[in-house]
Parts: sequence; structure tokens; C-alpha cells
Amino acid sequence: MYEFAVTPAITQLRRPGVLISEVSPRSLAEELELAPNDRIVRVNGRVVRDYLDFRFQTAGETDLLLQVKKPNGETWEIEVEREEGEDFGLMFEQIVPRQCANECLFCFCKGNPADARPSLFVRDEDIRLSFL
Repeated sequence: MYEFAVTPAITQLRRPGVLISEVSPRSLAEELELAPNDRIVRVNGRVVRDYLDFRFQTAGETDLLLQVKKPNGETWEIEVEREEGEDFGLMFEQIVPRQCANECLFCFCKGNPADARPSLFVRDEDIRLSFL
């Protein structure tokens, strides 16, 4: 039932950027001609790995430059001017937590007793998910 908690996400193939799954009607995204299956790859020149990166990099920004890969392979650069806090009207693919590759001495996962449940040993990136 909880396979996601014990299967490292690092084993899954990741494409650059974040995939748009839905565009709200009459939204800023529709006005910019963004569509489902477009992939936002960069915001203001910074790489976007997933929805969290997109939210973080667009928060509080009013002037943006988006690099978008279209399903046909085209790459668009879209300049955006928006009101502060204006929503794009986008829904994105589901976030899959990544497994941490660091070997921190203070990692709580290493301090678990040997007989603890397996999901407690998965070093995910909970700190990034807490941003939501």
C-alpha cells in the first residue's frame, strides 16, 4: 500500500522541467498560449526541476522569462509581466519525492534502530516538500 515510501525515487527517469497537466480557462497561462504537455524548463535562466522549483522561482516575481519545451520539440521563450501574486492558472504533474544523495552525519535516518520500519530509512527531500 505504501510502496512509494520504500521505493527510492532516484531510480525513476527524470526529464528536465515540469510538465503542465492542465491550463485553466481565461487564465494568464492560456493568454501565454501554454497548454497541457508543455514543459517549463527554466524561469529567468534558472533550471526548473519540478513544481516546487517553479513555485519558488516565480514567487513574488512580476517580470519573468520562461523557457518552455512544446511537445513537438520546439523551445519557446516567453516574457511574462504579471501582477504581484497573480496566479498562472496551471496544474502540474504529480511530484515524486527524490531520494537524498547526501551523507550528512546528522541525518536522522541513520539514527533509527535497525528493526525500525523500512519507510523510516528512506532519505527523501522532506525539506523541499515542506515548502508547500
